[in-house]
This record gives sequence, C-alpha cells and structure tokens, in this order.
Amino acid sequence: MEKLKEFWSDFCIEEKLLMLYIIALFNMDIAAFVFRNKRILYADIVFLILFIIFVWRLVKREKQLKPTSLEIPLIIMVVLFTLSFLNSINLVSSFAELLGIIYLIILFFLISNIIETKKKLIPFLYLWMVISFIISLIGLSAFVLAIMNKDWINTQFLYYQTIESMAHHFPRIDSTFANANMFLTYLHVSLMFSIILFLFEENFKKRLFIIACISLILITAFFTGSRRFTGLLLSLFIILCFYGRGIFTSVLKNITFLFFLFFLILSVVTSIWVIFPFKVVKDENKKIVNLKMNYAYSLHLTQLVASINMIKNNPIIGVGFGTYNNHFKENVDWEWLRSSFGFEAYPEVIEAVENKTLNFDPHSVYLGTFAETGLVGFLGLIYFFFKYMSLLIKRFTKDRNLGLEKIVSGCILAGFIGFLLNGLTIDILSMRHFWFMIAVGIIGINLNKKSLEC
Repeated sequence: MEKLKEFWSDFCIEEKLLMLYIIALFNMDIAAFVFRNKRILYADIVFLILFIIFVWRLVKREKQLKPTSLEIPLIIMVVLFTLSFLNSINLVSSFAELLGIIYLIILFFLISNIIETKKKLIPFLYLWMVISFIISLIGLSAFVLAIMNKDWINTQFLYYQTIESMAHHFPRIDSTFANANMFLTYLHVSLMFSIILFLFEENFKKRLFIIACISLILITAFFTGSRRFTGLLLSLFIILCFYGRGIFTSVLKNITFLFFLFFLILSVVTSIWVIFPFKVVKDENKKIVNLKMNYAYSLHLTQLVASINMIKNNPIIGVGFGTYNNHFKENVDWEWLRSSFGFEAYPEVIEAVENKTLNFDPHSVYLGTFAETGLVGFLGLIYFFFKYMSLLIKRFTKDRNLGLEKIVSGCILAGFIGFLLNGLTIDILSMRHFWFMIAVGIIGINLNKKSLEC
C-alpha cells in the first residue's frame, strides 16, 4: 500500500486527471447529459476540469507548451473545414460539429504535453490495457451467458437483430459502449498499446499477463461482428512485419494476412450487396448443391451514393460541415432505393424508406469530409493524415535499436494505417480514443535520451 501511495504521489494533478479520463471512457454508452443532440460523457467533464487546470498553469508559467509538428496541419484543416460554413443550411449544427473537432484536437495537445517521459507513459498504457481487459471480460462474459441461456435479444452488453440472425448467427458484443463498431475501434487502440507494452516489457510474468490481455482483446474484437475488424488485422499484420522474428512469427504473419484478405473481401462485398441470407442447399434428387445469396444492394451503399451526389452538387467547399444528415434525403433516389435494395435483413428501416424519412450519417471520414467540406476540406484532412504518418515513419526508420521510441512509433504507425483503412466505413475523426492513440505516437516521437533515463 505504501508503494502504491508513493507511486501515486509521483503524478501531478494533470496526470491524475488524465488517468481519470481514461477510466471514465470505461462506459461510453451512458451520457452525463445531451446538448443539441450531442452526447456529453463523464469523460468530457473530466476533460473540462483538466483543460482549466492546464491553462491556469500555463498562465502562471508553471507549464510550457511543447510543439508537436502538427500545429500547422491541424490549424489548416480546421480553417478549411470552416469555409464550408458558407454553404451551411444549419450553422448551429456546423458550429457544434466544429467545436467537437476542436475539443478532440485540444485533448490531443493536452495528452502530448502532459505525458513527457517513459516513466509516465508506461503506467498510462498499462491503465488503458487493464481497463480494456475489464471491458472485454464484461462483454465476453455476457456473450457466453447469453449463449448458455439462449437469450440473445434481452441481454445487456450485446446487440442482436435481424441482420445478426441472418449473417453470423451470434450476437454482437458492444459491452459498455454505444455500439459494437465503436467498441471495436476502442479495442483496436487497446491492442496497439498492449503490443507496445509486450515488446518493451522484459519481466516474464508481466509479459504473460500482457499476452492474456492481447488474447482477450482479439477474441472480443472478433465477436463485435464489425467490418472494422479488417483494419485491426491490417495493423496486426504490419506489426508482425516490423517486429516479427522466427518461424512461428512468420507463420502467424501469413495467417494474419490471409484473414485480413478474407475480411477485406467480405467487407467490400457486404458494403455493396446484402448477400444474406447466405444458404447452401443440397438437392438429393439431382445430386447437386446450390449456393444461394441475396444480390440486392446493401443499405451501406446509400451513404456512398448520397455522398457522391453531394460532392457533385458542391465540389469545392461542400454542403456545410455537420449538415450531412440535413442533405441526405434530397440526395437519394427513393424509387431506386425501394426497387433495388434488400430490406429482408433490415426490416426496421422499411417504414422510413416508405415515408422517405430514412437518414444516415456518412459512415466514412473521407466521403463525409468531402461531402460536407468539399475538395478544400478534404485536402486539409489528407494533409493532416500525411503529415502525421510522415512523422511516424521518420521516427521509426531513424533508430536501428529496438528502443521505446521505435516500438511506439512502429506500433502507432501500424494502428494509424489500420484506422485509415477503417476510415472508409466509419468516421475516425470523431473518436476520442483515436486522438489518444495519435497523441501517444507524438509522445513516442518526442521521447529523447534524457527522458528514457527517467
């Protein structure tokens, strides 16, 4: 207990609040309150306190801002997003969306400035991994109990509707998160942090615990039933390429790549066509086996079509940041939707289609950004992504020795590439854990010889 108190006393108030922020992300399904259709989490309240204290210490000159080399790309991106306000039909939504991005950028800078040394970074990664282990255990336990009790619909921490019954025939784990897709992306970050610890840690018992955490995270990630598992597998494959040695690792790398290709193809196919219910029918009389699948268009295709139409109408500065939902209905051919899309797997949307009230978010950081902010905003986003990736590559290729800097930059680079792939089907820019991950990448870049000795 004394050692724990001594350990805790080594952290300043900002570091303690940042730890509390990580813990508060434990439950992203319950909002503290809702403001203008935006869910404010308990973690966001912790952030506000952290921000006030950090600014106060800056004013008193007890703290000094450290550059991250991303200040200019981020400012450019925000400014270019703001130009789309000229076309916005809902300035309140546009400002609210922009404030959300600014909040996450500030969070990124706070994390990058608060965690400065190896001595401080490692405990934060361990805390994140342990929290992820607990959340995964909760979700997986609920999954097992639901299977045993044959009650998949009314079980907390799980999601099960018509498409799940037709596709993979098991409930999706969303645990303490709002949905399974968001949970998968959180586990994606958790896997990167856990692998960093595994590669850095020398203690055998700690490595065994980390392996247990990684295993549970991977199993849980699979049972989220999310197409974003593809990006996670890509990140894992890249890490095995970066750090893998020996025959066993080589076999594991090949297996991971094959699974990645399988899920990539499946993800592309199911984004275009429903295909479910997928059936293999055996005809005893004719001695043949028939393969049956649904070739009607998938609802996932509607966002692609609507986004392209918005881009065609406003190619330069877009329809207005945060107004995608306002423009969705006018950019969909409802007759084509009724006649060519399959609703057997999604019966809950039939009424909305008939009433022409169906609405979707863009579910793609690229299409959403291009549609809302045009070519101008899209180039700002790509410039930010390119600049960040170039920083990681430069740091990773600089050192030959497998030090913490190389481990962090390599793992975060792999995680970032996986997120870029998943960005095709989800808005990664609005995720708190995504910004936490890229902040850890900057921390790894800024670690110097002096900090490594701390």
